[in-house]
Amino acid sequence: MISPFKDKDFSLIFLTTVTASLGDMFMDVSSGWLVLELTDSPLSLGLFWAVRSSPNLLFGMVGGATTDKMDRQRLLIICYSLYTVCGLLFGFLIVSGSIQLYHAITLIFIRGIIRTFENPSRQSFIVDIVGRKNAMNGVSLNAVGMRGIGIVGGAMAGLIIEFFGKGGHSSCLRGCS
Repeated sequence: MISPFKDKDFSLIFLTTVTASLGDMFMDVSSGWLVLELTDSPLSLGLFWAVRSSPNLLFGMVGGATTDKMDRQRLLIICYSLYTVCGLLFGFLIVSGSIQLYHAITLIFIRGIIRTFENPSRQSFIVDIVGRKNAMNGVSLNAVGMRGIGIVGGAMAGLIIEFFGKGGHSSCLRGCS
């Protein structure tokens, strides 16, 4: 079952997946919290989560087809770079006090589009690394790592918000001058 870890490249992609999943979970929890802070509306939060998930339906097949046509490692680098840009832009908007609901919805939609390319390219890249013989083990281990860190990451994000608060700029969320 753990034979894919004998391959250094699999170990690196596993570490990347776990780290990215942790960041993704932090982003999900904190951005959901942000939407509630901005709007105090469960309806807005529901809309936010619907927008987060809709790119899978709209672009899922495009992401899979693109994965089949492109260099998967290059596509993953592009996806993780774009995730970083989205996170930095989100952070800048929050810290500057100019974040609005439409910013959060737009950025989470863009992250969802990126995810439709990242997920199939990561899984296909794992098969490229470990080969068809170990594909099931590699993909399964990767999924367990991703889901496991998702559980831990959600709890960690909640604890961070609980212990450290929402940040020094939370008073700006409802409008700074």
